[in-house]
Order: sequence, then structure tokens, then C-alpha cells
Amino acid sequence: MTSQQITSFLVVCQCMSFTDAAVALNLTQSAVSRQMSTLEEELGIRIFDRKNNALRLTGAGRKLQAGFERLARQMDQIVSEARKLDQGVEGELRLGLLADQSLDDVMGAALKHLTADRNVDIVVTRHDFKGLYEGLLNGSIDMANTLIHSMDYYPECAKLVYAHDPFFLAVKKEYAEGLIPPLSQADLDAFTKRVPIKVPALDSYMESQQSELEEFFQRVSSFNSYKDFSSILPLTCIGMCACLVNRTHVLSLNTEIELLELREEIGAAPVDKGLLWIPDNPNPVIPLLVEILKEMAAS
Repeated sequence: MTSQQITSFLVVCQCMSFTDAAVALNLTQSAVSRQMSTLEEELGIRIFDRKNNALRLTGAGRKLQAGFERLARQMDQIVSEARKLDQGVEGELRLGLLADQSLDDVMGAALKHLTADRNVDIVVTRHDFKGLYEGLLNGSIDMANTLIHSMDYYPECAKLVYAHDPFFLAVKKEYAEGLIPPLSQADLDAFTKRVPIKVPALDSYMESQQSELEEFFQRVSSFNSYKDFSSILPLTCIGMCACLVNRTHVLSLNTEIELLELREEIGAAPVDKGLLWIPDNPNPVIPLLVEILKEMAAS
């Protein structure tokens, strides 16, 4: 059995026609037919039913198709990894980001250094807090770049804090006139008479973070009015509301939005920004990124 036979078999399964498969494979119809007959003889099983000019897979053929499809995917992955090694790529890092956060300057510079100097592929996916945590535990991501509300949370994870991210009031610029930061509680109360302030419902955060955030968010009128940031963002952008965000929130990239600093007494203490990972993850890229960030912090 050859790789060409497997490829031809899978194409025949897609087309359910030797003639159409021959066109797709750039072979003659008789050549494809011979390959399938030879495959059946070598394996000693009947793969196809050939009745009334129709081609159908037998039960054994369907089992063979599923197995060969898995094998083809594995082969593609092996070849891809081999090509990367041949090109000097030293590894891959699957990095999870919070869905509503932009990549901050420190992390952006560290990843650029990692990909340029060490030739590492970075695969970025976006998740909510719960998705990041579950991704670390089930191994679908290697590291999470996230807000860390307390070093006591995520006990299974190693943590590296490299920045402190304060909260701001995100406002459409035309509504920011007359507001002089840092804003006090009285400023916020007066502002809510004109524009409501929205925050995401606490169930959009990890349970362990809710009590800490609730104390802060309850100081704001219209607390918990919307389920998550995906419903708040468009309303903020068109001026229907304002919202409380940290400095690296995606709203900070919108040129029509202004971020107004809040006074410390409101409870807007900076939140730690950092990385989480499972300590026994064997990916050799993890210690490389940690070392780069530590060096950048030290300098």
C-alpha cells in the first residue's frame, strides 16, 4: 500500500466516481480503477460496491476512509513541522488573549523579539476569562495573556506580572467635553445624568474575580446593565453609553473614543497584567518568553 493509493482512495471517496477522481488526480480512469482494485487485493477486503453503474463504499470502506483521513491529517502535520525545522523555526507558542483586550506594547515587543531572534511561530486565539483558564488546563493553549485580579487566583498556574493596567472611563469624544480627569465619584454621578455608564455582568468573569470587581463596579450607576463587552462596545462607539475599561482594552484603539483617568478613591486601582501557564507544560518556548519579559522589566 502506497501513499498514492491512499490519496487516490480518499479522492474517490469524495467524488464517488472513478472518472471524476481521475480528472482530479490528473490520471486516467483505468489507472484509478487499477489502484483501487490493487488496494482491495492487498488489504484483502471489499472496499467498494459496484452495482448499477453506481459506486458505494462498503462498511469496511467507510471505516477505512475515516482512518485514512486521520492518517492524512497527521501526515500533513508531520510534514509541516518538518518544514519548519528545515527553515530554522525553533518552535510554536499557542498564546491565548482576552477577547476584549488589545496586545499591549510590552507583550508586543516581547513577541516580536521572540519571533525575530528565535524564529518561533506564535498562534494567537481569543477567549473570555473562563475560556483562557480552561484552555490552559486542557492544553489547547500554552500561555494566557490576561488581567490578573489577584495572585491567589488560578492556583494551578504559574504567573508573571509585567505591567499594571488602571481603569479609565471610555467616552465618545464629543461627550468628553467639560470632563477634567482624573474623574471623581461626583464627576461620574453628574456624567451619568447625561450618559449612562455600562459595565459587563459579573457572570462574564471568572467566579473568583467577581467579589473584587463587584465592589468597584457597584460604585457606578447602571451597574450590570449588559451581559458582556460585545454588547457594550457598539453602544459606547456611537455615544449611547460609556463604559469602564482598562488601558489596553480594544476601545483604546478607537480614534473616536477618549479614555479619562479615574481618581484612586473611586476604587480604580491598577490591575496586574501578565502571563499564566501550567508549570509542567513542556513547551520550550515558554521559558524563552518569560526570560525576555523579565529582561525587559529589569531594563
